[in-house]
Amino acid sequence: MLSKSKFRLYLIIVIVLASFIVVERQVSIWWGKYTVGQNDLPQVSLTEAQALLAEGSGQKRILANFSAYWCSACRFLERNILSDDAVKQKLSSDYIYVRLEETNDDDRADFERYQITAYPTLLILDEDLSIVETVNSTRSVETFIRQL
Repeated sequence: MLSKSKFRLYLIIVIVLASFIVVERQVSIWWGKYTVGQNDLPQVSLTEAQALLAEGSGQKRILANFSAYWCSACRFLERNILSDDAVKQKLSSDYIYVRLEETNDDDRADFERYQITAYPTLLILDEDLSIVETVNSTRSVETFIRQL
C-alpha cells in the first residue's frame, strides 16, 4: 500500500504531466493558427468552392486541404509549400483552394465524408465534390507542383 507522501508525490507528477500535455496542445493550436494566418491564400468553404465551379470558373478543380492547427506536418505545408509564390500561382490559375480545419465543427462532416484520418490530406475534387486524385504531402515545392 502507498504511503500518503508517495501518493501525494505521484499525484503531483500526474498533475504536472497532464498540465504539460494540455499546454503543449494549446501552444500547437496557437502556432498553427498563426501559421495559417500568415498564408495569403484565399479562404473559401467547400460549399462556396462548389458554387464557384458551378458559376463557371473555367476548367478549375478544387484542392481541398484537410488540416489541423495542432499538426506539425500541416504547419510545415502551410509555411514552406503553400506560401511559395510558384505554388500560389499554380493554385490560383488551376484550382480553388479550400482549407478544412479538424477543430472546426462546420468542417467535421467533410472529414467524415472523405474518411480523413491523417493530416495533412490533400484531395483534388471535381465539381460534384468527387475525389479525382490524392496529392501526396511533400517537403519539396517542385514535387508538390508536379503533383498538381
